Amino acid sequence: QGRLDLLFKKNDKYSIVELKSGKAHPNDVWPSQLYQVVAYNMIIRSAYGSGRLGSSSIFYSACADKPLRNVANMPLLEQNLLHCRNRIVGIMRLLSEEPRRFFDWLEKQDEKPYSVFSAETLQRFKRLKNGIRDFENEWFCEQVKRVIREIWYVKTGAAKSETQYGHNALWRQTPAEKNGKIIGKLAIEDYDQRDIKLSFREEPGISDFRQGDIVVLYEEHKQVDKQEIIRGVITNLDKDNLCLRIRGGIKRRFNPESSWALEHDVLESFLYGPLSALTTFLESDTAKRELLLGIREPQVDAAESSEDEKESVLARMKAARELFIVQGPPGTGKTSGLIGNYIERFYKESDKTMMVLSFTNRAVDEICLCLQKRDVAFIRTGNSQHIEDDLLENLIKDKRYQEIDCLLRENRIFIATVQSANAWFRDLTRLTGIDEIIVDEASQILESSILGLLTMAPKTILIGDQNQLPAISAQGALDYHFESETLQDLEYGSINQSLMERLFRLYVKKDWQTHLEMLTIHYRMHFKIAELLSHYYDNRLKPALKKQYLPLEQGLLPAEIDTRLLWLECPPSPHDYYDPLQAQAIVKLVSLYREAGLVNDPQTDLGIVAPFRVMIHALREEIEDISIDTVERYQGSERDSIILCFPLSNSMGMRSLQSLSADGKVDRKLNVALSRAKDRLIVIANSTLCKASVHFAKLYENIRLNGRIMDIKEFIDKE
Repeated sequence: QGRLDLLFKKNDKYSIVELKSGKAHPNDVWPSQLYQVVAYNMIIRSAYGSGRLGSSSIFYSACADKPLRNVANMPLLEQNLLHCRNRIVGIMRLLSEEPRRFFDWLEKQDEKPYSVFSAETLQRFKRLKNGIRDFENEWFCEQVKRVIREIWYVKTGAAKSETQYGHNALWRQTPAEKNGKIIGKLAIEDYDQRDIKLSFREEPGISDFRQGDIVVLYEEHKQVDKQEIIRGVITNLDKDNLCLRIRGGIKRRFNPESSWALEHDVLESFLYGPLSALTTFLESDTAKRELLLGIREPQVDAAESSEDEKESVLARMKAARELFIVQGPPGTGKTSGLIGNYIERFYKESDKTMMVLSFTNRAVDEICLCLQKRDVAFIRTGNSQHIEDDLLENLIKDKRYQEIDCLLRENRIFIATVQSANAWFRDLTRLTGIDEIIVDEASQILESSILGLLTMAPKTILIGDQNQLPAISAQGALDYHFESETLQDLEYGSINQSLMERLFRLYVKKDWQTHLEMLTIHYRMHFKIAELLSHYYDNRLKPALKKQYLPLEQGLLPAEIDTRLLWLECPPSPHDYYDPLQAQAIVKLVSLYREAGLVNDPQTDLGIVAPFRVMIHALREEIEDISIDTVERYQGSERDSIILCFPLSNSMGMRSLQSLSADGKVDRKLNVALSRAKDRLIVIANSTLCKASVHFAKLYENIRLNGRIMDIKEFIDKE
């Protein structure tokens, strides 16, 4: 992670000691370690000034004779380092545009001038290149191009743009320019060896931070690049306090008078992990590559038949020998009813080992809590807000290596995010084999991030819903354009298409329906609300419970709004992203819902979904205890009643409200927004502007026929 091992201050000078446990150089220091220290020296000099740079050393702990080796500060070494850095940046630019040129050059290089480690790496690359077919080489180059572009965009922002920044906004933009991406005026209330508790000196305003985010913390009165910054994870965030878990622990004191700021962080391992995943995939056997590309149909055993949908799907998941895909529409109980049940049977009916992966920590924790209720033993890796006893970090605390080795070998269920698993799965496979992998939220995971992991096990089950929010990519749309006819036939679309979505479309096209299933029985929405989105699922959704058919209990609200489906018609917004008339209507709606006794628990009874930060901030100023957030933050949640507001000043704003599937038949954002509601749904928008979208036009017509349309001013003015 680029952290100094030891930085100490003496006589107002900063000195560093880098600790190395490996083999020491016979009489000096190894070149790679030398340049690591040179880089640290340059950073310290840049931050604190050349007059405050002290000594620099490398300490070889395994060396009995002269373990401490001095590293001299020489301009020539710094020039060499900068030259190397510039070449790396140039190569990355080449890889983002013409990766084949670089790989063709690399393949011609001789191993002899290189170190043993570099020579082995080069030989491995040549073996990989010689072991794949021409169309796989084309596929590899196109995938690398997109991974490198993603790294470039995350770090530096949009190419050739003077206004869009990436992570470099941390030091290139002013606090005012970071509106919504920074929390300032923080005070440190308390801290220990690994946690910091902060409070807000002023009202924090609206921001896009939430529990589980990785962040950096720094002193506001200093330049970001002129101080030591602190990196950690948000463990708690409410209206009064913000708590952080610091990576690497806390080894310094803090000035209680200082004011602090918080911004988003980026982990290098997450950015570069897909490159390793791609090479791991291409080094797997031909049959596995053809399976995951979609060239070869998966093998399957005969499944037991059942009239019960859940039992039928579970039987088909078990019968799959290589790959099975389950699409779970909103409210169909993917985690508690399907994943938990399947893992429990796997655990109790076999002696095999399984890895369970998901995109978010929230989803991983949800699976863990489900398994705890089922008395299934597991190990959860990474960071967690809810799991303690089964968290790897806690399980191995104060244990010896042999104890840890035994613990991992005996465990049979490993649970992690995809990002976490990519960091350690090779170490795990040296200890134990993985027989099966389940990927939850598979439709939100980029293909390049997951392929390497899926080569670990003979069997994979992908579970998700491609009709809900897609995988996230920082770069703009870059569709695949393959020359190979083999690749052209594999349903590759844009960069943010998941492996699950691609294979689902491909299997439908090839009529490989044996390896697909869509859950149809849902437990959340009243059937009138489900009808608003059922066409996204070929009208196959079926309510499971009697209460989903019951008529609305009326008489609680004023008659004009006492309906299951309500559209408040409003004029175009006077401002982009904010509408005071809509805000006024929402405040009145919340008040009426409270008076009617429909908001007993603000976290389950009522939710407000808004598309823009400005609108969210304005609403939070008026309404404190009810969740008000974007549709992206609401995915995975549900409320008895949902208010959707769309402050639009013109029809062009519809673009930012939509997330269309590749064929345009599904608006994934709208699908998620509508399906959060269990009993009541209120839409506040201008129908003329919204009808620029066929999806919103269909929604309006459905509410007109089955609910009620009311003028927003009439609603506000009515006593």
